[in-house]
Amino acid sequence: PRDKSVKDTIFAVISEFFRVNNATMLYICESGDGGQAMRSRLFSHWFADFADKNKYAFLQSSIVDKEGTENYFAIITRNDNPNFDDVMDECKSAIRFFRDKPRE
Repeated sequence: PRDKSVKDTIFAVISEFFRVNNATMLYICESGDGGQAMRSRLFSHWFADFADKNKYAFLQSSIVDKEGTENYFAIITRNDNPNFDDVMDECKSAIRFFRDKPRE
């Protein structure tokens, strides 16, 4: 649910992660209960309000697995990441690969 303390905790973790790392964070919305689309929308809404959002790039997508479940994920990286272009290119390439893979 839209619990402000959950939002604040998540962004405290993200802020701390990027305070000590100039890396890329991947998050995947848990899908066991079918609520992954709602989680993805909620996180996107929260991220749009994130105070330091101009410091970060946020690339969100979803991929349908062979069971037909849509899996939502995103990457977050700092705009000053020295590997920024490579990270974005690799993520976009992986998304294309998994979307275009032949179905069994």
